Amino acid sequence: MRREPQLAGGQCPESCRTHLGERVTTDGSIGWEVPQRVSTPLRHGRPAEAPQRPSPIPVPLVSYGRHHQERTTAVKESVSDNRRIAVLRCNALGDYLMTTPALTALRDTFPYAEITLLAGAWHADFLSGRPSPVDRVLVVPEVAGLAGQPSGAPPQDALPRFLADARSYRYDLAVQLHGGGAASNPLVRSLGARWSIGLRADDAAPLDATVPYRYYQSEVCRYLEVVALIGAQAPPEYPELAVTAREHAVAAALLPGDGP
Repeated sequence: MRREPQLAGGQCPESCRTHLGERVTTDGSIGWEVPQRVSTPLRHGRPAEAPQRPSPIPVPLVSYGRHHQERTTAVKESVSDNRRIAVLRCNALGDYLMTTPALTALRDTFPYAEITLLAGAWHADFLSGRPSPVDRVLVVPEVAGLAGQPSGAPPQDALPRFLADARSYRYDLAVQLHGGGAASNPLVRSLGARWSIGLRADDAAPLDATVPYRYYQSEVCRYLEVVALIGAQAPPEYPELAVTAREHAVAAALLPGDGP
């Protein structure tokens, strides 16, 4: 897996900054925006107070005129009391790892919110018992056109019930981190969340606030740019994965001597 380039002091690498662009203020100048900063099966002893992290760097936001800025501001102000957040990322292990900085940013910004990952069956098994920013996993039924959806998903005829249950759950925020939005944006909109944000290609359905999907862009920075729409900030660090005690034991059994 390619390591994201880092600069001294945890700054966003120039390649990331080039792809994201700069934020254009209403007066035409260039500026940076630095936003202010119920129990489920996957919650693992998170402390009452969110852990202290290094001061986040600003992630530049792309603006497309005054209407976009006003809409983004409205979304940011309205999600400050988030209690239930749904995040769509339904593909493979490496794809999940690229979202962990953004998920951590959501966790640190909304320490008391419940974060639900809408994903595949393997995510539910993989994250069970493993410390992560995610509180619970819901397995998404088959969705026509949803690229990279893992095997083992419930059949497509289970989707209406899945969406009805999601609407009944009343998510405050739905976050689309699954591609350009051709299939994923309509899916996220169908969840019935109070607000929705995410990626959007030219031909995709709109959400309440979006950033453009650019194919040649750092994956980590791409998802940080999305969550920055609601004030969630984190450094573009190399994704980390917690290793369970059982995995340590299995590795030790495979290695000679004292093991890892």
